[in-house]
Order: sequence, then C-alpha cells, then structure tokens
Amino acid sequence: MKPLNRMSKITGKQGEALSFINGKKFGIDTWTTIYHFGLNVLNIISSIELYGILIEKLDKNNLVSTHNAEDIIRIKQQIVLDVIMKTQILIESTLVLIHSLSTGYHAVARNMTYYDMGLVNSIIKEIGKNKQLKNYKYNMRKILGLPNLKYLSLSLKEKKFLNEDFKRFEFECLKRLKKLTDFYDKFRVIYGKSKHGLAFLSTGSSNLTDTGFDGSILQCLGRISNEDKRPKGSIVTSINTTPAMTYKFFDYISIVKFDKKLIDEINSTISDLKNLVSFICTNHESYALNSGKGYLPYSLTNGKRYMLTSREAETENEKKNN
Repeated sequence: MKPLNRMSKITGKQGEALSFINGKKFGIDTWTTIYHFGLNVLNIISSIELYGILIEKLDKNNLVSTHNAEDIIRIKQQIVLDVIMKTQILIESTLVLIHSLSTGYHAVARNMTYYDMGLVNSIIKEIGKNKQLKNYKYNMRKILGLPNLKYLSLSLKEKKFLNEDFKRFEFECLKRLKKLTDFYDKFRVIYGKSKHGLAFLSTGSSNLTDTGFDGSILQCLGRISNEDKRPKGSIVTSINTTPAMTYKFFDYISIVKFDKKLIDEINSTISDLKNLVSFICTNHESYALNSGKGYLPYSLTNGKRYMLTSREAETENEKKNN
C-alpha cells in the first residue's frame, strides 16, 4: 500500500477514502502517524536483525582496529545495549499508541509527537493491574482496529464466530502488552543510563573462569531509594555489598547478563512487537481506506493477504451442535 500523497490517480473509491481520511472522524495527521509508525517499526526491527550478524562478524573479521579481548567484549555489549534501547523505544511508543487509539483518533498525532515518561508510566501501571478484559480501562477492540460486526454482510452465525475470534485477539493483545511492559521495566535502568550519564561498568564476568562475551555482565549504577520502584525483573544488588566501593550517591546496581537467555528474551519481545504493531496499524489503515465501513482484519505473509483468524473453522461436531 502506498502513502496517500503518492497516489497517481484518485478513483471514486480512492477519492471517498481520501475524503474520509481528511475528515474530522479520522484525520490526515492520524493517517500519517499510524502509517509511518507501522512502516518505521518494521524497518527498525529489520535493522535490529542485522546486529546478530554484526556480532558474529566481529569474531571472524577484523572489523575494528583493536584486538584487545576486553575491548571486543565491550563493543559486543554495546551492540546488544543498542538493541535493547531500540526495543525500549518501540515498546514505549507502542504503549502510547494503544493509549491514544483507545482515547480516540484525535489523540494519536498529538500524543505520538510528544509524550513524557509520566504518561508511559501511567500506561504501564494500568496494564499491570488488570488481569482480564472485564472492566478494563482500555478498549482493546478499538485499539486493535477490529471492525464493527454490525456493518459486515454476514449471517448471525458468522458474526458469532468472528465475535468469539475477536475476543481471543483482545485477550492475546492484553497478554502481549503485559509481556512488553515486563520487558520494559526490566531494562528500564540500562535504558536510562544509555541516554543519560552512561554510568555503567562493562566487561565483567558472572563466572571467574569465563572471559568471553557469553556470560559477561554489565553493571548499571543507579539511585532509586524506594526499593519498590526498582526494576522487578532485573538483577539488583545493594551497593553496600561491594566493600571495595563506598558510594555516596548511588544506592544500587542493576546487572545485565549477556547470554542465550537474554538474546532469546529480546528476540521473543521483538517478535511480539512486530506482530502486534503490524496488526494494529494494518487494521486502522483498512478502516480508513474503507471510509469507516465494513472490512475484515488480515495478515500479510510473503506479500499476500490472508484472512486472520485465531482458530480453524467449525469442526463437524460444532456444526452438528449448532
């Protein structure tokens, strides 16, 4: 699909869509924000996937001038930290997007253009305290851009099938959002230190006999006196357990360990982001291009569109029962 401003010829349906997108109900700013957010997320994830290749090449090719083993470990750690930073940015931006979509299309461009950490923290808090969809602050069906079934030319039986499907999408979305917020909280400290002050120590090892990248650690010096507000998922060590150092300001150390578990966790999080953002943005684009009328959610696989359902069609037993 091409951006609207690149359409070479506006036909009747395209003209109707353009009029709808420029109207108050949706808005060209909303379209631009959603379309380019979805596109840029995919491009950023594609760039993240190249980092794994880069780390492998550091071992096989002379890509850097230094041959010092500790320097190479530091460089590899920085590559992974850059992946974590990009992932954190994608997560917080996605959280602001879902918050905005639940509020209404009028809030999307404004919130996505500028947001402070207070908003991000409030969204994370809201997601964390809800365990089910009932009485949930955010309208998950609205966030996902799932169509209003009353506008679809379907039988009651078909609408019932899709409604159950949509409920599964909503619940799955909520589970993924919780997973994303857990990841975000776990790496909140290193994310902050990578942006402000660079107060971290690299090339350490979690094993005295291990001097390689796998198993190496990075220690982030921080100050959050309230222990309840420290990242729950990260390894946190009291600063007082380091007798060789007596810090006056820093009161804890958050530790990042570089190993297969970390890489798997990052890859899983990125996969969730890719699927969730693509689904949300595609559905809202479909809504706009269909002028707010009926449409069906779909996924793209190898450039082809497929109707997206979370389960197979009715089994023979279901058909008999119905």
